[in-house]
Amino acid sequence: MPQTLTWVAIDLVCGLYSTADKRNSVQLLYDLRKRGGTCVTGAKKCTRHACWNTSGVFICNDNDHDVAIDCETVANFAAGVANNCCTSTKSGISGQQWSDQNWNAIISYANCNHDSNADRPSPGPPADPWGPNGLCTN
Repeated sequence: MPQTLTWVAIDLVCGLYSTADKRNSVQLLYDLRKRGGTCVTGAKKCTRHACWNTSGVFICNDNDHDVAIDCETVANFAAGVANNCCTSTKSGISGQQWSDQNWNAIISYANCNHDSNADRPSPGPPADPWGPNGLCTN
């Protein structure tokens, strides 16, 4: 049975991954809040919990057990990325917000045609590390 956790944000890093689209990311966070329910991520896995076009919201779980997090909490947590990362660019956003409970939320590029557990957030190829949504700098 998944363990339900609360969280406290302990670290935020911007620009680690290929970027999501900022407008799509804001909509994804709204949709996660509205959807509600529980977002479950398996032990030692990253799961995409929301996806639209080329943008995704992921939870990565570094624990040895599953985590079950209220999806509204996931959205509120990932909002730290949306509100603080890549503020000087027009469209690209990527970042990772860590919790004190050994899980983290990521906003980054996602291929919505893939299974939600198929892809982990990552930088793109050297020739185009930011991907189709533009660069991310602060």
